[in-house]
Order: sequence, then structure tokens, then C-alpha cells
Amino acid sequence: MAQQARLKRAAGAYGALTPAQNAAWQTYSKSVFVNSNNGEDVNPSAYAAFVGLFSKFVQVNPAGTFPANPPALPFGGDNVTVTVTRVDGKITFTADKANAANVTTELLIQPLRNIFRKPTPNYTSKAFFTFVTGALSKVLNVPVGAYSVAIRFVNSATGQEVGKVVLASVNTA
Repeated sequence: MAQQARLKRAAGAYGALTPAQNAAWQTYSKSVFVNSNNGEDVNPSAYAAFVGLFSKFVQVNPAGTFPANPPALPFGGDNVTVTVTRVDGKITFTADKANAANVTTELLIQPLRNIFRKPTPNYTSKAFFTFVTGALSKVLNVPVGAYSVAIRFVNSATGQEVGKVVLASVNTA
């Protein structure tokens, strides 16, 4: 239901664009995008490009105001290395340094039937966390079980994201 609400909000915001803003999104949508699930190049419609960024932006900034113009620069992610450990129903994400300005880390998990199971491309977003000096770890409480764990870097100012990085499969039992 949260995703449906974001899509409804995005449709309303797209309809409120000025002709100049719409033209900017038309141009932006013709630039090369990469599907974050399979790495293939795609060229979405202007509406799809807008809704995709809008949806991710409001996921990170629920009360934020989405920029009406498309991003001026591509987003290359972040130069942070994240590792994962597990202890009794907890998965801990630990970064080697703070995220860059306007970058947050999306924490993703996928339940597995067992630790030897191969994950699918579909992960669930569990949290957004900005690693900062003094707070380089984030703990997720999860039911005991096996999980594939991944991250994705998101530009919190624009909603741009890079493909997910699968970190490990862990057993929290």
C-alpha cells in the first residue's frame, strides 16, 4: 500500500509539471539508464523516469519535496565498503567509512529456504541508513532464518540509485 501511495503521489506531481519541466524530463529519459536488477540498458518514458526517481526519493525522504527538474549529473554510487555479520536474529551492516554527501545506503534482504539456496533478483528494502563517522553500523532485527543480504546506494537529493550489491548469505540462527 505504501508503494501505491507513492505512485499516486508521483502521478499527481508529474501532472503538475510545467511544459519546460516536462520537456526536461523528456530529454532526460532519452539518456541511458541501467536496470538495477539485470544490468541491461533501458530508455524509459519521461513519465516512467520521473515516477521511478520520485518513488525512490519519497521512500528515502517521506516528507521531502521532490525536485521538479531531472538530475543534471549521473549518479555513480559511493566508495563505501559494507560488510555483514549475523547474531541470533540480527543482521549487522558495517561500513568502512561514512557515506558521501547526499548518499544513503538502502539495506536489502531476501529470505531463503536455507543457507544453500540461490537468491533471486528480488530483495525487500528494510531500511535506509546513512553511515556517518561514529555510526558505521546498523543492526536489523529479523526472524531467525537464512537470508541473502544486499545494499544499494541512493542519492537522497534526487532519488537516483545504483544497482544492488549482494554482500552474503547468512543464517541468523
